[in-house]
Amino acid sequence: MQGESPHVIRLIILAVLLLNTLLLINDLDSFGIWADEGYQIVTSGYTLPEITREAAGDVHPPLSYYVLHVWRQLTGDSFFAMRYLSVLFILLATATVYRIGQDLFNTTTGLLAELFFTTHDLVLVRGREIRLYPQAIFLVALVIWCYWQFYQHPSRGRGIAFVLSSATLIYTHYWLLGWFSADWSGIACTLDVLPALATSEIVWLCIHRNHCTLCPVAAGIIRPRLLNRTGLGIA
Repeated sequence: MQGESPHVIRLIILAVLLLNTLLLINDLDSFGIWADEGYQIVTSGYTLPEITREAAGDVHPPLSYYVLHVWRQLTGDSFFAMRYLSVLFILLATATVYRIGQDLFNTTTGLLAELFFTTHDLVLVRGREIRLYPQAIFLVALVIWCYWQFYQHPSRGRGIAFVLSSATLIYTHYWLLGWFSADWSGIACTLDVLPALATSEIVWLCIHRNHCTLCPVAAGIIRPRLLNRTGLGIA
């Protein structure tokens, strides 16, 4: 794969993104709204000041409500339109996962990471719901990529990008503040030595914690390395 032309690689990336889109938009508006989606719809229908007051007593921060509020002003209130915002966040996450795999390892790993992420069960479920999780999944991938860029080539611009993406993530899901405070040193070390780690232990950690925003990103990046450790030599 490393010897393939950039045009072939771009075609493969686009093919996986197309597959992701087809899997997510198939019958996107054919199933009913459930309680959490309903709350997201109702809250995002308020004015921005009302959303801020409502979120002050909620377990989730207001950013995802703000984003959906603006999206609805542009696209309308159909179930398909509102769920398509989640699809777009997952597509952005898919492209970011490819870049993480490519930058940490190689192009083959990036392509396989993109494919594994696309077919992850949590991506296929959460990516079709009107909830904050698709946005959070994208931002988890973005924070990891921004951190790696800053770590490899420190600069003011990369540092600002890392801080802004991290703040955006926290204002999307409060629980991910614990990820930063408790696990950030571990994540930094993991990214530093990931090619040499026993990656099955990392996968076990993500699955054990069962976090619906971390698991798809971690699984997409790490699964190609697990396949390589079996001796198949494809990553």
